[in-house]
Amino acid sequence: MTALRSGMAFGRGYRTWLLLLLFLLNTLNFADRAILSALAEAVKRDLAISDFQLGLLQGLGFALLYALLGLPIARWAERGSRIRIVAIAGAIWSLFAVLCGAAGSFIQLLLCRVGVGVGEAGFNPPVASLVADHYPAARRASVMALIGLGGAAGPMLGAMGGGWIGDHYGWRAAFTAIGAPGLILAPIIWLSLRDPPRGHAEGLVLDGAPPPFGQALRVLLAKPAFRHLLIAGALASMGTNAIGQFLGVYFVRAFGLSFTQAGALFGTVSAIAVPLGLLAGGFGIDWLGRRDRRWLPWGSAIATALAAPAFALAFFQASPGAATLFFAFGSTLLFLYYGPALAMVQELAAPRMRATAAFVSAFTLGMIGLGLGPALVGLASDWAAARAFAGDYAICRGVTASAPCLAASAIGIRFALRVDCLIFLWAALHFLLAARSFCADRFDPERKDQE
Repeated sequence: MTALRSGMAFGRGYRTWLLLLLFLLNTLNFADRAILSALAEAVKRDLAISDFQLGLLQGLGFALLYALLGLPIARWAERGSRIRIVAIAGAIWSLFAVLCGAAGSFIQLLLCRVGVGVGEAGFNPPVASLVADHYPAARRASVMALIGLGGAAGPMLGAMGGGWIGDHYGWRAAFTAIGAPGLILAPIIWLSLRDPPRGHAEGLVLDGAPPPFGQALRVLLAKPAFRHLLIAGALASMGTNAIGQFLGVYFVRAFGLSFTQAGALFGTVSAIAVPLGLLAGGFGIDWLGRRDRRWLPWGSAIATALAAPAFALAFFQASPGAATLFFAFGSTLLFLYYGPALAMVQELAAPRMRATAAFVSAFTLGMIGLGLGPALVGLASDWAAARAFAGDYAICRGVTASAPCLAASAIGIRFALRVDCLIFLWAALHFLLAARSFCADRFDPERKDQE
């Protein structure tokens, strides 16, 4: 590859517009995930399904094509217009989110969730690559944190808005209301944003084709820091997604709240804790990282380790208010790692490998974190509930569940989520291991073995 000087320039106003649109699209991305969590109990009763099936809807069913399609999308993003990929992806997942409201069975809803995953697969790899070409390394964690604020606004919109709509108009209307705005936002992104050359933030444009996927994967996996980041991210994602997807269910079962009340508490946690965690992690760890880049994995390790006891204490509280306080504290700690983790992946990859690196990370987080996390918690919840129920727990499915059924289901979900908290300690260990070689493994244009 030959390095050429880039002549394209982006002003402050344009980059602000770019961040605003990506933040809004990410908000709708997370709103779609949160609405199923907030209304999972209503969906379960209406379609007469188990917690394991709920876990499949919220996890593996969504994540399967989300992860698998990431590779062709990432390779497309190394060559083609990343702006168009993001716009098309937003339109696809919004359409299938609307169609979720028309599903009449578990299989139909599962297929719609797969369709949502198809669309959302086109967000992370091109967006991570776009940010890396708009901003220098010292600012990427904070910029990714700003886009990641959609992870706070989205759950608030999906949980609060979806819970209210679900109580007043039904869960189907809620899916339609959340999915429709993305169909308007997608063409705005297509028409108003531009795609910079690869390597633009470093002041270079790299000509020639990107390396083959196999070669890029070998280069990335040869770096110990990258391998440990994949493991740490997958484990943290398992714990996060399991709690996030079943938190609304937990509030309804453990405390007898309505969908509106449960959605309000879930949305409150997201609205307060997630922005604090993202901004503190993005800007704070970026600031520390200017002195020593190892603060990116060190900070991530400290945050995830402290999140484990915070979440565990939440699931031992006897009142929803006390539980919400601990959930908010745990969420703030947990989201400290989000921006730095995405930035670290980009720092380890050469410019022509950044979308591919983002795919490898998203694939691992999708298949293991999002795919297995909710499904395993759902399976553990069903197992614990069946053991707590005096009789055949299969009779507890459906709308007219008895008081003993409700009590057993509350025991089941509480047990499963308590066990889930332990996984954050395992993730913290791998962040620490990544720190040992992170500086040596960062991309260096003078080293030919990294291209």
